[in-house]
Amino acid sequence: MAKEARKKLPQFTSPRGSFVYPKLSEPDYGSKEYPKPEGEYSLKLRMSQEDAETWLGRKNKEGTTLQAAYDAAMAEAEEAFDKLGVATRKKLGEVSKNDLYTVVYDEETEEPTGDVEFKFSMKASGEFKNGPRDSRQAILRGHRGRGPAGPRGFAGGGAATTAGSQPRQPG
Repeated sequence: MAKEARKKLPQFTSPRGSFVYPKLSEPDYGSKEYPKPEGEYSLKLRMSQEDAETWLGRKNKEGTTLQAAYDAAMAEAEEAFDKLGVATRKKLGEVSKNDLYTVVYDEETEEPTGDVEFKFSMKASGEFKNGPRDSRQAILRGHRGRGPAGPRGFAGGGAATTAGSQPRQPG
């Protein structure tokens, strides 16, 4: 049986935003209550809702938008869900949808601040199905995309951009 080629995910670069709780220098292994045995690099990117809406509609090098990629992923998830057995579909109910971003609310007034947050994460390690253990490291680059930004830690509030693949939707 021939191996099926892995689908290449579209690449996107975000507009400038602020990192919130970045965990990029070292993997986060969670806590006793919520362990992450494989470790995780993650951050939230905060930007204005206007910038986020513009980004969702902006085409990348391949000519696709982030919103179109999300819609295609949801359609793929619906197809995969429909192929599940009846008992499994009944148990799950429907495909769970993750919003592309979350709206930020003021803690005192509980009104929207006009900002939104995108969450990005990547496992630090894992195992291949038929092979050795895999280990990853977050690639840190300067604000112009050239050269490493260095091994220093990041603090929240710094302005930066992110680049990477579209997140996969659970099926």
